[in-house]
Amino acid sequence: MNQERYQIELFSQLEALLMVTDEPLTLGQLTKATGQTPEILEATLKAIQRDYDGDGSGVQRGFQLRHVAGGWRLYTRSEHA
Repeated sequence: MNQERYQIELFSQLEALLMVTDEPLTLGQLTKATGQTPEILEATLKAIQRDYDGDGSGVQRGFQLRHVAGGWRLYTRSEHA
């Protein structure tokens, strides 16, 4: 599998996990769920966070990915709540 496809699949897998949780997911939980290293997960989560903030595309999403309480969780942006 090429690197770009691998990254897209991990991005999608993390999005799916983040969409169904109501509490922050720790790197330990995400490592267990995905089989990836904490370093790869953290880098990918930060890339997702930048993407949602509009970096690169200029389009800011109505939600954001935040690192809170030792884990990662999706939140509605305050201006849309």
